[in-house]
Amino acid sequence: MLAIYGVQTPRWSKEFESHEVFDANKRSTLAMTPSRQVSCGVVITDGHHLLIGHASRSPRWDIPKGLAEPGEPWLEAAVRELKEETGLVVTPVTLAFLGIYPYLRYKDLALFAWRLDEMPAPGVLHCSSFIDRPGYAQVTELDRFGAFCI
Repeated sequence: MLAIYGVQTPRWSKEFESHEVFDANKRSTLAMTPSRQVSCGVVITDGHHLLIGHASRSPRWDIPKGLAEPGEPWLEAAVRELKEETGLVVTPVTLAFLGIYPYLRYKDLALFAWRLDEMPAPGVLHCSSFIDRPGYAQVTELDRFGAFCI
C-alpha cells in the first residue's frame, strides 16, 4: 500500500454508486459516484523514484492531480490532469487504480499509479494549467519537477 503523508487508507462505502472507473489491475469497471468532490491524480514511479511537481507560490511538492469535471470518469480526469500538469501522455490501460482516499474536508483523492521502466527527465516536463487569482499574475500550477528517491 502506498503511504502518503496525511492520507488515510482507502474508503469504500455505499456513497460510491454509479461513477465508472476502469480498474487497470482487474481489467474491470468499478461503479462509484462520490457525494463529495474528487481530485484525480497519478503517482509516477520507476520503482526507485517518485516524480512530483512543485506547486507554484508554495513550499509544497505534489503529484499531478486535479478535480474531475461533473460526470467525467476518474480515470479520464487523471489522464487529462497528467497531460495538463506535466505534458506527459499516458494510455489509460497502463494506469493501476490504487483507491479512493479521504483527502480534504470536502474532497476525496482517486489515485492511479503509472509504473515506468525509465523516468522522464524532470527538466523537459511543462505545466500548461494555470492558477488565476484576482490581483496576481497568472502562473502555472506546477513550476518545476523532480524525481525523488523512494
